[in-house]
Amino acid sequence: MKNCKVQLDFDELEEIGQEGRNSKVFLAHDNQLDGKIVIKEIPKREEVPYNEYFKEARLLYANNHNNIVKVNYACEDIEKIYIAMPYYKNGSLKKKISNENYLTVREVIRYAIQFLSGLNHIHSRGLIHYDIKPDNIMISDTNEALLADFGLAKYTNSDGFADQDFFYTLHASPEMLIQDMLQTIKSDIYQAGITIYRMANGNDFFYKQKPENSVEFSQKVLNGTFPNRNFYLPHIPKKLRKIIAKCISPSPNDRYNNTLEIINELSLINQNLDIKHYTSKGYSSWIIPKEKSNYDVNLIPNKDKFDIKVYKNKDGKTTNLPSKCSNNLEYVKAILTLNSIFASL
Repeated sequence: MKNCKVQLDFDELEEIGQEGRNSKVFLAHDNQLDGKIVIKEIPKREEVPYNEYFKEARLLYANNHNNIVKVNYACEDIEKIYIAMPYYKNGSLKKKISNENYLTVREVIRYAIQFLSGLNHIHSRGLIHYDIKPDNIMISDTNEALLADFGLAKYTNSDGFADQDFFYTLHASPEMLIQDMLQTIKSDIYQAGITIYRMANGNDFFYKQKPENSVEFSQKVLNGTFPNRNFYLPHIPKKLRKIIAKCISPSPNDRYNNTLEIINELSLINQNLDIKHYTSKGYSSWIIPKEKSNYDVNLIPNKDKFDIKVYKNKDGKTTNLPSKCSNNLEYVKAILTLNSIFASL
């Protein structure tokens, strides 16, 4: 067997993420492939076993799946380890739901089914991811959700248990906060539920609920009050809310047994799929698609109540439907649609 040492050549372009205190992620140009790649750079430390540096790269390589980020190669120099992965210009799922960006229900379901498919694949191989969050779900150039960052992943024992001392605090499952309590794939299911919750309501609302200190955080996670299970944007269907609630139940026994069960239930949702929510000028709006036209429904704060304004968009023309014209059938249909959405609260 011949051992070969090779030299790689890439230029660092810009830092694009901080994976943790012991590594950094940057965009690079691979001069040999003549293309952009993403590099995770890990400084070597005496206290870390050599094989541990390549753990993530080996897990990605061994668990190849259409909804899991690929690894191009792993290499090293005297001081650092480098893991090279494809560059996805669309960024992460977090980018999709930040800064008052909102997904439609159809998009929530589609992305969720995709990253859950990748998660189901590693679960079938006895692996717990331990770090499911929007930051670690990349959106490919073909608009597919890909599960990424296996830095915390661990294999379960013969009884399906594992133990992880490190985790992303805001997505920690209740059992991860209890000392000496082992975890199962249901911790991943909890984190997947929190991720879908953020997809449904937007990132900003989730962060606004963040407890002020670790003690308060643990209490709210353990008693099931973080995040707020009673708040959803009004167009989010009851079926989706129930799925999320089951995923993030404080008791592992009350959650889904596996990710396939979640995928199957998500695929049955057929309500409000293409209603688009957005915020503008301090008020909330919904674009409700109808045959051959769209209705732009605006909920405008007015002291202690809300005024509803509706606009009909058809063939590039916008028509204001005045609220006083209650006999206007198109206006009535739009209001009834909005009321039916709010009735699902």
